[in-house]
Amino acid sequence: MARLKSMALAAAILGTVGGTPAVADLLTFDFGSIGADGGDVCLGNCVIGGRYGHDFSIGDNTVTVAAYKDWTLTRPAFVTQKPGPFGSEAGLGESDTRYSPSDPNYEIAPNRVLLVDNSAVLGTPVSISIGSLQGRDRLAIYEGPTLDDLQLLMVVGGIIDPLTVALPGDATFVELIGIPQPHVRARDNDTLLLEEVFSVPEPEPLGLTILATGLLGIAALRRRKA
Repeated sequence: MARLKSMALAAAILGTVGGTPAVADLLTFDFGSIGADGGDVCLGNCVIGGRYGHDFSIGDNTVTVAAYKDWTLTRPAFVTQKPGPFGSEAGLGESDTRYSPSDPNYEIAPNRVLLVDNSAVLGTPVSISIGSLQGRDRLAIYEGPTLDDLQLLMVVGGIIDPLTVALPGDATFVELIGIPQPHVRARDNDTLLLEEVFSVPEPEPLGLTILATGLLGIAALRRRKA
């Protein structure tokens, strides 16, 4: 009889825990509202000084963003930030120089690169949002599990501003490259990285507690039988 009670209790516990799967939560990096490297958000448009790659963190999750002067990723540039809540003109761009921004709009200019490293985020990529898509602006989005496996995801243009693009789950790295347009000045053909969203499983403390309590109960029943 004790064994039957133990089996029934175990089935009930497993049914309870298994019947309430973890619900995925969304982790949103709004790059106009998160300060770089643990510091404060820029008060105005700024070139972020110091190192070339910068960390943007929410709790234990960190996205690292670096800028480059060319698609070969061999000529580092500086990351820029336009502060403010999620919107078409608040986010990250690049600059050739520290004190005199090469792009007066502090955005990703043609032939310039913004590289996003998601390897320190405890979740799965969901989407990325691009801003300041105006007129003939064009931006190529590459993604992949490693830097050696980057593949073109799509080319986006000035249709919807801001524009949110779904990312594959293996987008550990995301690369944004400005595309030159004939007869369009660089300052009139630039874009911004606004936001990145991840899916993060929610913990189940209640389910784990029930499981632990049930296992203790099974052990007690077995001791009584002995």
